[in-house]
Amino acid sequence: MNFFKKSLLVLTLISNVFASDSCHNYLVLSELDGRVDITEKVLKVFEDKGYTFTEVKSIEDLPSNGAVNYMTIFSDLHKYRGAYTSISMHESFLRDGEAEYSQKESIRVTKKPLFGSWVKSLIRSVKKKVPDCE
Repeated sequence: MNFFKKSLLVLTLISNVFASDSCHNYLVLSELDGRVDITEKVLKVFEDKGYTFTEVKSIEDLPSNGAVNYMTIFSDLHKYRGAYTSISMHESFLRDGEAEYSQKESIRVTKKPLFGSWVKSLIRSVKKKVPDCE
């Protein structure tokens, strides 16, 4: 018996640091039985902070050499945990498609308030934690 109904959406956001606008990101979408609605709201927070996105079909469409910043976002709604999202921000230097240098920073938010919307509470917390685009 499955007590946990799980749906997961994985978004990979990739940006080239040497681009004229360091806040411009490539968006690579991978869906696994997704909660697209929550992840779209998390992406809206990034857009409100000054980030922009361009969709690409696959990671193979991105440059394989040079400095690359990318983010992965996992969002879900769980009856015991509540609404949650995990955002990992990576800074990498790639040579021939392999990372020579990589640094990671994570933002994890879980909200299950007694009253009110889980998702609205989650988005308010994400707004406080997402850095402004400089």
